[in-house]
Amino acid sequence: MHRKILVSLGILFLLTSFSLATTYNVPGDYATVQEAIDVCAPNNNDEVIVGDGTWTGDGNVALDFGGRAITVRSLNGPANCTIDCGGADRGFYFHNGEGLGSVVEGFTIINGSADFGGAIECDGASPTINNCVFENNAAELDGGGIDIFYGSPQITDCVFRNNTANGYGDSVGGGIAIYGDAPTGGPPTIKNCLFDENSAALSGGAIDLYDSNATITNCTVVGNTASADFGGIYANDISDPTITITITNSIFWNNSGDLSYDYDTATVTVTFSCIEDGDLGEISNISADPMFRTGVEGDYYLSQIDAGQLVDSPCVDLGGCLTTAQFAAGAYVTRTSNGPDEGDVDMGYHYPNNGVVGMFDLVTEVNGIGGSIAPASNPYVQFSDVVLTATPADNSYYFNGWTGTNDDASMSMSNVVTMTTDPNTVKVSFVKRTTYLLTKEVAVSGGGSLVSTPSGLSDSDLFYAGNDADLTANPDSGYVIKGWTITNVDTGEITDPGHSDPDLSVTMDANSLVTVEFISGSFRLTTTVVGGNGTVEPRRDYFDYNTEVPVFAYPADDYKVKSWRNTDDDTSIDPNNFVTMTGDIAVEVEFELIPYFELTTEVIGYGGTITPYLPVPNDYLEGSVVPLIATPDA
Repeated sequence: MHRKILVSLGILFLLTSFSLATTYNVPGDYATVQEAIDVCAPNNNDEVIVGDGTWTGDGNVALDFGGRAITVRSLNGPANCTIDCGGADRGFYFHNGEGLGSVVEGFTIINGSADFGGAIECDGASPTINNCVFENNAAELDGGGIDIFYGSPQITDCVFRNNTANGYGDSVGGGIAIYGDAPTGGPPTIKNCLFDENSAALSGGAIDLYDSNATITNCTVVGNTASADFGGIYANDISDPTITITITNSIFWNNSGDLSYDYDTATVTVTFSCIEDGDLGEISNISADPMFRTGVEGDYYLSQIDAGQLVDSPCVDLGGCLTTAQFAAGAYVTRTSNGPDEGDVDMGYHYPNNGVVGMFDLVTEVNGIGGSIAPASNPYVQFSDVVLTATPADNSYYFNGWTGTNDDASMSMSNVVTMTTDPNTVKVSFVKRTTYLLTKEVAVSGGGSLVSTPSGLSDSDLFYAGNDADLTANPDSGYVIKGWTITNVDTGEITDPGHSDPDLSVTMDANSLVTVEFISGSFRLTTTVVGGNGTVEPRRDYFDYNTEVPVFAYPADDYKVKSWRNTDDDTSIDPNNFVTMTGDIAVEVEFELIPYFELTTEVIGYGGTITPYLPVPNDYLEGSVVPLIATPDA
């Protein structure tokens, strides 16, 4: 009997407690958010629900809970409810010891401005902040998005984008600045948050921790900047014992420095995370490209075959634990298809699942004729990748380009299109190949034959534009190749390949006439001395065409070469020369006397002698070397 009475009283007490919580709607019940907050009871879990739209001005910024344990949330999430601070104030101000029972949920807060905490200031307070977007907020000093001063809030499922703390050279924490630990409640926790392109003047473009512990899980920190290498997360401590930062299942990419801290005053443990610059090689960290993909909610989903991409990101299923219940249920996802994160948790931020991803139509077409494209038109899951293949109908057509693909500049016959529009139309073009006629001839002198190998189309001398025609000249016995010419039949332009090799390759870019000239293979060389006074060799002989023959002149005593004629270098006066046999050639050499020059030596004044002493001029041949010795007197 007593047990039944106690149970009844317990049920009555619970019903009475729950009946005290009240919900206030803005604008249904009150015109501004602050008015609704002010009527809430201090500790009865009252709720303020803010309708869709943009809320700004007095009563809708610098919102103050006044220590109340209440929830202030949007009706339909941050995509539909914005607090625009107008650059004049912050969004929320917690400074009356609020705890985790004070909840902010589901807002986009933009254009906040304050010395500390551009969007939210937590001064000795530890609220719960869920599912909010912080964008384009600024702090003169610390915490462009949120500033935490001796507090331990829980921040979950939030996005920090383009927030700044740049007012002074030592401003810190573009996304979040944390200074000191709260006396109770444990360290601040930051879970499943995205930090995208935030910046700080000094350190912690994403997060700056000073004299504070923190736990950070499943966050993506990308594109954040600060001075030196402090753009990602920075930790420092001046107290004893040292602070402890624990980071798990997170991604750091394209920051100006990923993780930085004072090794003497802070202990930072990072596990199961992707860190671009390889900082802190702890348990199961990687530095491979996370392969971000754009999806419905943003640009940092993970590439996954199950979502229609071609490869899996290395960050998939590589977290250090089993996935959480909300991830497994698909409430928050890394797949562009909004599929659940099952098994081991994926690294990085998980986007909210806002519904079924659509099927987009791929339309594939050939511009004109000349080939085919695969696959045929079909629907595909939005954001999936489709491999495309272009195939010319036959050799008379060539592939000429893509439109509507991920890389329209590619001239490969394989390409990829990502399904981002509906319909996605991809076109491929082919062009009929131009043909040119190759005509071959042997010069009138005869002496051999000329063939093309391989022959052109259908064993004719027609060639597709851009193809090479390979020709071979075959001299008859006793003949050699003198040279080639290529004539553009349409313009008359003549090109000399500049060699007499038997093989010639011609790129067919016009109707062309190729001519080869043969010449009798042996020619007579005759050498003579004009005027005597020496000899020349060889005197007379036969040599093959184009042979380079050395000729040698031998002057008589006191003579030298004066000139050569009909050699390769008639300007030379060297006794050795060359002649290239392009026909019968008669070489002449002429000698002349080597002139004498007078040498006189003397000593100017006194003090020594010169050897040889030649007071009277003495004759020496041109080019003679006379040694001279000067000897000073003792």
